[in-house]
Amino acid sequence: MYEFRDPNGRGRAAIIAVLVWLAADFAFMISSGLTIAALNALGSGAGPAPETADTVAGITSTAVLVTMLISIVFVSRWIMRVNANAHSLSDSMTITPGWNVGWFFVPVATLWKPFQGLRETWQTSVSPHEPESVPVPAVMRWWWGLWLATSIIGNISFRLSLNVSDVGALIAASWLDVASFFIDVPLTVALIMMIRRFNELQKHGPDYAETFA
Repeated sequence: MYEFRDPNGRGRAAIIAVLVWLAADFAFMISSGLTIAALNALGSGAGPAPETADTVAGITSTAVLVTMLISIVFVSRWIMRVNANAHSLSDSMTITPGWNVGWFFVPVATLWKPFQGLRETWQTSVSPHEPESVPVPAVMRWWWGLWLATSIIGNISFRLSLNVSDVGALIAASWLDVASFFIDVPLTVALIMMIRRFNELQKHGPDYAETFA
């Protein structure tokens, strides 16, 4: 049912998409700093004009949204490919390629199911006959922890930003956006490392697994 295919093409596309998103995220972080300065200077006229800060925030937030959606598409395609490859190696896999992506969008289950799918994919790719004996690389745990952290911060920031009548809430939301960027950087590094390790492993097959011991 599942055919093994080289994941490197999808992996490279995913890495490029994620780096473009990170560049947009950096611009949004700068615009969040501009928003903080503008809100803190309200009434004094000493800081940047609120209208300017609002315009820059609108442009950069749109860029982040567009690049995020694009990166989600490309990373999802890569996840489905490596998961399908693992299915072609063993019947021990319990999460399908589609659900390995789909669980990201299911409340509560999103906290562990996507990671479970990639964990099974790694373990099966290393040892198709004894996947349970394979340890999970630290980079995968770091990636998942950072992903959960930035998701939680982003959710809180979004809720705060809805309270447009409260300047304090808007400033707090902007500070969270700044903080989120400094989580997104190691998150991106961990994801790129993970993609490359998966691709190298599946490119060479289970016998190559000792490289990652």
